[in-house]
Amino acid sequence: MKILIFTIIALLLATNLYAEEIAVIVNAKGPLSGLKEEGVKDIYLGHITFLNGVKVAPLNHREGEVKDRFLTALVGKTSMGYRRYWMRRSFREGVRLPASYKSFNQIVDKVKESAGAIGYLPASVLNDTAGIKVIITIN
Repeated sequence: MKILIFTIIALLLATNLYAEEIAVIVNAKGPLSGLKEEGVKDIYLGHITFLNGVKVAPLNHREGEVKDRFLTALVGKTSMGYRRYWMRRSFREGVRLPASYKSFNQIVDKVKESAGAIGYLPASVLNDTAGIKVIITIN
């Protein structure tokens, strides 16, 4: 019984370990700068692929706590559920899974380069905000 209680407490604590704020970023001069949470969700689910004539490019971070927290909070899916969702869409519709990057710097660079790019990262690693705009923060 003690082991069961300890295991439950450990699992509850583990789910709340990543408490840092996550920033959703877009190109400062692009058409995504006015998006709200529902628009971000629609982009990450592939429901919005163009906005004001600009191709939208959702960028993911590699698997881990930041991606899990973003997907759960804004998209409403676990990382596994998100992957399954895109696998089904890929098979049925021939669409591609949104790109994933290993570093937050790569995401920032891509967002600065492309008017239709959107990404997420811990707010603490966002040092240079020239060319990008934070549209949503997740506490």
